[in-house]
Amino acid sequence: MKINIKVLTLLIATAFSTSQTGAAAPKIIDPPAAVHGMVLFGSDTIYASHIPMYHVPHDWQALFQVTLSHPTVDAKALYLQQVASGVQPLITIEPSPLVLTKLLNGQIHSFAASLYRGNFEEDSEKLLQGMTVTVKTVLFQQHLSLDAAALPRLTYLLIPTSLTSAMLVHRISGPDNFDQIVQVKTVATPLPTTPTGTVSTVVFPGVADTSAARLRAGDAIELTRTADGWSATISGGNSLSPTALNVVADFYCTPGPDFSGSCDAGT
Repeated sequence: MKINIKVLTLLIATAFSTSQTGAAAPKIIDPPAAVHGMVLFGSDTIYASHIPMYHVPHDWQALFQVTLSHPTVDAKALYLQQVASGVQPLITIEPSPLVLTKLLNGQIHSFAASLYRGNFEEDSEKLLQGMTVTVKTVLFQQHLSLDAAALPRLTYLLIPTSLTSAMLVHRISGPDNFDQIVQVKTVATPLPTTPTGTVSTVVFPGVADTSAARLRAGDAIELTRTADGWSATISGGNSLSPTALNVVADFYCTPGPDFSGSCDAGT
């Protein structure tokens, strides 16, 4: 269910007015609890990206900064073993059923989950169960609507994960769009920084927001600061420019509207 501020304000106002006459106030009903799979990424800091769908209760693109814990195992160390090479593999978590909107609005801050190398819904290796994932910050949230217009230009969200590495998470727009995370590294440090608990937007002028035009391993990106974030250009092949971001891993890409399978399937 989309949390719309205008609608919420109207409901509150209606509840106040009806309470004066003794009528029952309307209730806002949360969507049902469900298994909300997520992709984990990062090293110095760990992040989680909700795997969405274009139907309730999965109709949210959401990014979280998280911590991992377990009563008997060092869950963070186990995760970091998987990324020790410096190149991000696909790591996912399978949470216990939860109400996603309560996680987004801060009503709940942690949940139990199992940790997998690979996609937990496909052939993958379970690394740990009974882990606790704690959300430190909700970095980004966007309701996905079948009626929403697609963005006119290829757009990503930049999330620095260490001094030399960052992730670009594709901003989903439209049911035929795609969910993608790529890892980039700098030729020279430091990476562009963002205020703690925020992400910045990277827009590629003149590039259509389609899976065919998406970033791929081997691409080089040059960023230019704008009032709203970053403007970027893509060139094939790794760059030696000190201002370049080189795409070293295109480790997750899945097509909408159900966001299952591979972006490259059938191509």
